Amino acid sequence: RVRWPAYPLADIIRRISSRRETVKRICISMITRRAAVADTAAACARLRSSFDIPVSLLISPTILRDGDLERFKAAGADKVGVAVDLATPTLFERYRGAGVKGPHQWDVYWQCLQRAIAVFGEGQAGVHLMVGMGETEQEMCAAIQRARDMGGRTHLFSFFPESGSLLADHPRPSMVQYRHVQLARFLIDEGIVRADRFACNPRGQIIDFGLSAADRD
Repeated sequence: RVRWPAYPLADIIRRISSRRETVKRICISMITRRAAVADTAAACARLRSSFDIPVSLLISPTILRDGDLERFKAAGADKVGVAVDLATPTLFERYRGAGVKGPHQWDVYWQCLQRAIAVFGEGQAGVHLMVGMGETEQEMCAAIQRARDMGGRTHLFSFFPESGSLLADHPRPSMVQYRHVQLARFLIDEGIVRADRFACNPRGQIIDFGLSAADRD
């Protein structure tokens, strides 16, 4: 829902310098192009040499090779995210794989997350997941739990139809659905309740979060 204008890195560094006290973390998002690996590492290293500000990377597993994650860590990144986005293999294939003639593969993304956790440490890597792409709440919670069991965390988003895009007419998720999943993510990531304790109706909607009296305290 925002514009993404392009600026030279030197200009970005100057702007950060002028507002240093307000910048708490920098995120670099990769595109799916092999040249982006070297560019990402170089930009990260330059930013870290210019500022004592942590840098996160949103990585593209499809183009990564052995040693690239270590290269990112050596450049100064302390966290990475993997944009799995979809909660099930079927939805992933439909919206990121063969369904849109895309190169991305479900298993490659999850394997990359596992390697990222090994390189950056537990809790320092995670997945991006997007509510409202046709999954049930139960399916989304299973994906969040999978990431948590691997040692990762989940960054949650709500689908928003972009005007002029292929999904411009795709409906937004209801506020109730998004709030259910938000609460579920908190409970799972904080280790309070596992997803298999949630009770769901036949439509896969959460009707009970399985909280005991001790959990509520």
